[in-house]
Amino acid sequence: ATITTESMIIATEIPVDKPPLVVSHLPIGVGMLNENLPVVVTTREILTVDITRVIKKAVRPAVAPDTFTERFEAFVNENRIEEFAKTEDQKKLATLVTKFSANILDDRNTDSDDSSLLLHQRLEEKNEKHRQFIEFLSLSKTFDYLPNGAKLNLLTHMEKMEAAIALHESIHSLESSSGLIRDTIDNCVAQRQAQRDARAHEGYTKEDIFFSEVTRIEQILECIPLDAFIRRDTSNAGIFLYESNLIFLAVLSAPWKKRERFCKKLKIDGDCATGLWNFTRGLRTRVLTHNAKYVGPFITALVNSNARHSLDSLGEQLQELDEFLLDTYQFELEA
Repeated sequence: ATITTESMIIATEIPVDKPPLVVSHLPIGVGMLNENLPVVVTTREILTVDITRVIKKAVRPAVAPDTFTERFEAFVNENRIEEFAKTEDQKKLATLVTKFSANILDDRNTDSDDSSLLLHQRLEEKNEKHRQFIEFLSLSKTFDYLPNGAKLNLLTHMEKMEAAIALHESIHSLESSSGLIRDTIDNCVAQRQAQRDARAHEGYTKEDIFFSEVTRIEQILECIPLDAFIRRDTSNAGIFLYESNLIFLAVLSAPWKKRERFCKKLKIDGDCATGLWNFTRGLRTRVLTHNAKYVGPFITALVNSNARHSLDSLGEQLQELDEFLLDTYQFELEA
């Protein structure tokens, strides 16, 4: 049977202890390059902040050892990366840099402790390593030799890292949870395990496994069991909608708000910044369907009810989701 607005019991308010609708709870400076980086900093100084170790760790197992990779490592060690970028095959360099970047995001810490604090720390460490990597590429002038496609891949990774941190912050800002987000993560992990050897995940919690693959963060939008939760308990439909909206806002809207800043850091102009992960027809359709099938009709029903807090909270979320859609459409049209 189709879920209708009438089948949802409106009387249940979203609890007043729910946090304000803040899309990103990140501290200043997180997810961006250091605005105060001294102009006099040299590539050699950047290498002293463990970037060599970061690069070496990123090489394996993301890239099979070959002559090109070994030469890249050697030139990094000798502080001759610009010379390497200038003289070597730029297509191979772009592929290598993209793989380095992805492997930093998807590096799985061997610590299997499921503490949310430790998971948050691991995400911040990944973000810091990726920030250092981007700074290294910039200060070593490697950026000058990268094609736009490679820069767009780096932009995508920066945004997905931002999305992962925002999503984790949003999840753990909830004083209580209906279980929808937990089941969403479980569904996503089950999908991933069906595609590869599940033994690789032994010793990790579901949340650890999900956040270990930042490059696939948008997959969570396909796994929200909203229908099942509403059918099981219509009296809490407003809470289920609120929590599902948190996922959409963290994954799509939070990184979008930093798109312009990231583009400047990567020296990407607007003409090159379309066709990315959050511009796909599938993701747009998913947001439109979510708004049209669930959020919009539920808010319409709330207008004639006394559930004022639910109306205000869900109304804010719907506005942010709609703004994301309109902004991305406008951005693409102008580009």
